[in-house]
Amino acid sequence: MKRFFYIMILVALVGCHKKEHHLHPAIYTITFEGEEWNEVIATNPSSFDFMTQNYVWKDATTSLTSRPKFTTSEWGSFYGGGCTVSNYGSGDLKAKGNYAYDLYVYKEGVEDSRKGCGANGSDNFLVFYGNYDESLAGEEDCRTEIYFRDGKTRYIQFCEINATTYFNNIVLNGNEFSPKLKPGEQIVVSATGFDANGNETATVEFVLASGSQTTKEWTLWDLSPLGSVVKVRFNILGGHSDDYGMTTPKYFAIDNIQFAWKEVVEVG
Repeated sequence: MKRFFYIMILVALVGCHKKEHHLHPAIYTITFEGEEWNEVIATNPSSFDFMTQNYVWKDATTSLTSRPKFTTSEWGSFYGGGCTVSNYGSGDLKAKGNYAYDLYVYKEGVEDSRKGCGANGSDNFLVFYGNYDESLAGEEDCRTEIYFRDGKTRYIQFCEINATTYFNNIVLNGNEFSPKLKPGEQIVVSATGFDANGNETATVEFVLASGSQTTKEWTLWDLSPLGSVVKVRFNILGGHSDDYGMTTPKYFAIDNIQFAWKEVVEVG
């Protein structure tokens, strides 16, 4: 009887010191804020004057990154598509609504600022440029991709999206290269996810402009249908086109990308 009692105590003591592993969801949001982002923030409101072939940003926690797709075009390094960290903002379509200010996000009531124009009053955000229209023969693929450098898949829940000042000006007023958006015309941003094997997971869309209605504030965009991905490819299409494709400036801005993935937590 005593021997059985001692064995039970030993089992209980061993059980108390046994390590247990549990899977818990880890939530993380890239806000593009903090000192670590300072060296990659645009120092000029024109991508033509700022972007260089060695430009790249990377989030230290998730390894999310992106590289511009360069071309030999005389229109500059950003012409091939890409995204860059910016903090320029303005709601002045007349003064800041042209290609010389293509890194400005639209901010109602702000003339010109580098503070508080990101989502939720933050400063920094991403400006995307580039697209691909498969209906055009010989069209170069300038779609922007963001991807995890470590090759691991993660579940992107959502981000916040906004239009740029340049985009909104042309949609609403047009210029010598592109007419304003007509009633019934839409411009849509799409995001397509890819798993670790390179297979498409899903595509989600966001209507950036429809006729005279255009995005003028940071808006939540649900990316959860993409599932667990290692890469997301963005595209922007719609509106007036000519022989060279979409004539409206191919820009949009994104901030606050939120992720969720399972991490192992040791208990005991």
